[in-house]
Amino acid sequence: MAGRIHAVPISPGVTAPFAPRHILEGLREGSLFPLGKPCDLPKYDGEVTIRDVVYVASYNWVDAAHPTIVVPGSPRLWVERPLPFLVQPDYYSSQIHVDQHAYRMPQNPMLPMFRAADIMMALEPGNSTIDWSSVDIVTDRNSLRKLLRWIDFVETGAYWKRPPWDFRIDTQLVGQKTIILQRWQESAFQTVDWGSYGETYETAATRSAEGFKGSLGHHRIIKYDFDGLIMVVRYECDAAKEDSQSAWNMDDDDLSGILSALSVSARTLMKSEDIKVLRGGEVIAQDAIVELKTHKEGGRINWKKTYPQLFLSQTSHCHVATHSDGLFHNVTKHESGDACMTTYAGTNEARLRQLRRVLEHTREIVVEEDVAARLSLVCQNGWLDVRQRIKEDDLLPKDVLARFVV
Repeated sequence: MAGRIHAVPISPGVTAPFAPRHILEGLREGSLFPLGKPCDLPKYDGEVTIRDVVYVASYNWVDAAHPTIVVPGSPRLWVERPLPFLVQPDYYSSQIHVDQHAYRMPQNPMLPMFRAADIMMALEPGNSTIDWSSVDIVTDRNSLRKLLRWIDFVETGAYWKRPPWDFRIDTQLVGQKTIILQRWQESAFQTVDWGSYGETYETAATRSAEGFKGSLGHHRIIKYDFDGLIMVVRYECDAAKEDSQSAWNMDDDDLSGILSALSVSARTLMKSEDIKVLRGGEVIAQDAIVELKTHKEGGRINWKKTYPQLFLSQTSHCHVATHSDGLFHNVTKHESGDACMTTYAGTNEARLRQLRRVLEHTREIVVEEDVAARLSLVCQNGWLDVRQRIKEDDLLPKDVLARFVV
């Protein structure tokens, strides 16, 4: 359920893109490189494996007028709540959003992951040190899932084949080889689906870690080797296993406690006024993260979408809850490596292999176009193009870009 919509209060002083934007806003006319349909790209015959998974950082958003995160933060904790129990539908929420980062930091939605990584590198240098210049792709999991939706659409002439939702991903070459894939949304907010119970179920089936009541989403950043592509991926976590409870350890509301532990270079990064960082929580083990899913009685989870979601974030646990009009009466717990998940891995192998090729091909295009290029992937009616942005603004501040230079 991570990455879906969440109810949030509207914070005073926070500027957000409430009015929907057009997908071609800020782009030059015409396609620079037409990528076409997934079937137009060369096939990738390598393995579909993820190796060397490393935790980089994590954080929670805090509802505040100035963008504020808590590092390393804490996800909500799974509760073995007696069944059955009833929850209200999601549409009772007054405000919902699809992208917390676009809401709170519309100009630099990827910045929090780097600020959180700086803090974790300072606090745990032996565990969190990362050579950013060696990374091939920095992205949100959401962008990878959108590319998978495009891959699913193969032009066959069959009238029942529906193209994927239109989407856009902004890119930038940083350093000599690294590309940023930045999520782009028409709006940070959207209307919840009628009859959905996912959000209210998540709240009812979990509890806040001590000291984290009211925090707004837990985001985790990991690094791994995707069959030769070094990836840094950010994603939102639904929950963690109950025995992974974090201990609350809040420093002063300024950064004095954290700054004392930072190197001179990192200290300079943290003096910026872009985001406020508080220290609190503990690092949660990767194998304790839980994805939550719900479906109506008589239906089933779409594993074609769910398995890649787990795979790309290396999430080990998926709890699937069944309900009848909001009355939840059964929870099935799946774990990576069990027979069920092995089956889904096999059926998704071809799609993930093609995703690996799309990512490699995209990186080749962006790198070839040079560091000055400002390119965006735009999918409309199932057709993917590379377009050029009009403005030459960077996706990240200069001090963050500097870490990618060898």
